[in-house]
Amino acid sequence: VMPMPENISLSADKYRLTPQFDISVFGIEDKDLYAYTSGFLRRLSGRTGLFFPQDYISAMHRQDSSDLQIYTEQKGKLQIREDESYFLRISSSTITLKAATTFGSMRGLETLLQLLRADENGYYFQGALITDKPRFTWRGLMIDVSRHWMPIDMVLRNIDAMAAVKLNVLHMH
Repeated sequence: VMPMPENISLSADKYRLTPQFDISVFGIEDKDLYAYTSGFLRRLSGRTGLFFPQDYISAMHRQDSSDLQIYTEQKGKLQIREDESYFLRISSSTITLKAATTFGSMRGLETLLQLLRADENGYYFQGALITDKPRFTWRGLMIDVSRHWMPIDMVLRNIDAMAAVKLNVLHMH
């Protein structure tokens, strides 16, 4: 997992992915978090080749029996020292992600995607108990597009890569 979480405890459990995998978001209703979670589901589908029944995530899809349950207390604000911490528990039966803000939930989803593995029986998430928060409040990347021309697709790929490793500031020169 990159960057290394503050606390991580791996277990022998494996949460096996099936085509019936579904996600519920509890707590606040935030369109940005729903969009990010829907993108997570599409990326997971692309990596596994599994077609999940949910096309997008919304409050209508909320079920206590969902495979991935996300609990978020409040909408995050784009400011320095915003709480991006999260708690992630993966067992053989459910995955639980808890965060104080939407940014914490987004960071937890990226960690979950990094834990995806495959074996002869299919795809699974390695069992784990993770508590994490960023070590530094400002984690960024500078792209110098003024001196080195870059196609927009390349810049967008860099932004996706930044999210994958939990960077939070893009400086374009």
